[in-house]
Amino acid sequence: MDFKQGLHIGQRLEQKLVMTQQLQQAIRLLQLSRAELVEQVRESLNENPMLEEQGSHDGASSSSTVTGGEGEVTSLDTREGQEKERSEIDWQEYFADLARGSNASTGSYRSREDDLPTLAQTLTKEATLSEVLKDQLAVSDLNESQLDIATEIIGNLDEDGYFRPSKLTLGGGTDAGRRLLRRKADQRGVQSLDDRTKLTLLWLTETEVEEWTNEGEGRGMKGKYFPGNSTRAIAERHDVSVKAVHEVLQAIQRCEPLGVACQDLRECLLVQAKVHHPDNAKLHRLIERHLDNLEKRNSTPILRDLKLKAPEVKKLLTLIRSMEPRPGRGYVGENARYITPDVYVHKIGDDYTIVVNDDGMPKLRVSTFYKRALESGPRGDAKEYLQDKMRQAVWMIRSIQQRQNTIQRVTESIMRIQRDFLDHGVSHLKPLVLREIAEDVGLHESTVSRVTTAKYVHTPQGIFELKYFFNSRIETRAGDDMASEAVKFTIRKLIDVEFKKAPLSDQEIAELLQGSWDRGKALSRLDVTESQLPELMPNKRMNIARRTVAKYRESLNIPSSSRRRAMF
Repeated sequence: MDFKQGLHIGQRLEQKLVMTQQLQQAIRLLQLSRAELVEQVRESLNENPMLEEQGSHDGASSSSTVTGGEGEVTSLDTREGQEKERSEIDWQEYFADLARGSNASTGSYRSREDDLPTLAQTLTKEATLSEVLKDQLAVSDLNESQLDIATEIIGNLDEDGYFRPSKLTLGGGTDAGRRLLRRKADQRGVQSLDDRTKLTLLWLTETEVEEWTNEGEGRGMKGKYFPGNSTRAIAERHDVSVKAVHEVLQAIQRCEPLGVACQDLRECLLVQAKVHHPDNAKLHRLIERHLDNLEKRNSTPILRDLKLKAPEVKKLLTLIRSMEPRPGRGYVGENARYITPDVYVHKIGDDYTIVVNDDGMPKLRVSTFYKRALESGPRGDAKEYLQDKMRQAVWMIRSIQQRQNTIQRVTESIMRIQRDFLDHGVSHLKPLVLREIAEDVGLHESTVSRVTTAKYVHTPQGIFELKYFFNSRIETRAGDDMASEAVKFTIRKLIDVEFKKAPLSDQEIAELLQGSWDRGKALSRLDVTESQLPELMPNKRMNIARRTVAKYRESLNIPSSSRRRAMF
């Protein structure tokens, strides 16, 4: 086959979408949340001298009207009596100021007191768990070597405040082989747990993990390794005994928050119980031996072992519930995030009005000073620079206006479809997809998705993300559909009023939603009166399966019926 290479020149006509800088900016601003938009506007104000914020001193009539072609400003209102700006500008000096990072040419204020604290010095932040623990240990009786060990331990705490040990689980083989390995572990000072089916070795170094795995395999046992911390490795690094490391570990556990640096939930609760209830031996025994039974809601072995009656065990459970299972959670994660709605829905008479929230949003306009400077006739780089900044300023103002208008149009469309939700609440939500809103307002689905992400609306029923109103469909026996969020809302209401000693199973909830139960059966399984029952039942009978109920229940972070059942 003969291949020929060569250059060819030809013409071709085609259509394609070109993303202009203005379009890219509009799309980027559209998908920003309110807080991100405010931050972006602040950055633009700092970077672009052509942009300025309308302050309260400008008066209500101060505005910037953007019309006509690209980069043109047809109307700029200013305060009456404003002093005449200088017509000649030293552009060389101006750009020198910009290079030095000075804002003097824009009239900014600068304090002459150099000893004033910086902004960074006035900011505060909450102390971390590591800082809290180190501050307490600094005034303890630990010596310098012990403090070094404590620093390493604290640095390896997880988000819950636990000091998780490395674990090697050896299962299989014979009982004699497992007992032999356990005796060897005791002789070598290795902490072990034997539950008669497998042997678990704790705090091993990586070298020891390999050695014990080989030894277990030699006796027909299979090893499974769970990485974690090793007090034995810490002892080797600091040239001390393992016992000395555990003494430091116990000193950390006595610090606030109590229970920190424990290896598991059992040890964490036990440390708190011994400090707050030192004489309650029954409580200590309950934590040491029966956490698994508490999880399984198995009361019989607890009552038999503790030789207590149900009311007495119930009191012990109340004490356990007052303890902190995750000592470190108060020092991790983000601070509470306060939501400022992007849109308000106000009810006026029988109608609803959509109002875009502009409060707290910087109001931009083109700087009069630099507009006049541009008109004064700068040449060369100065003129090109100002014209470019003028275009950027106009694009920013237009993009923000377009963003607000788009949010309002999309919100109006959503609320028009979800009118029953506004009147009656979550149980009356309708199924909705992005395509329906996109067709209604004449936008692409991707644009509607950007508009509804991280944007919040304040309604008479509460504050919701706009994404909340888009739901999958559940078919009803009447032939129409219900929104999945309305189904979840009904499931939660039913679980809230179930008898705690006999919670509803997923199958029973499905039967209730299907309308298979009569009033008598429903009243026998729900802790409500006959007059309250209609408010709990769905408006329409649903075609819903047990597995769908289970999926929705799990999405609501509601445990299964076996874990919801009260023990006493």
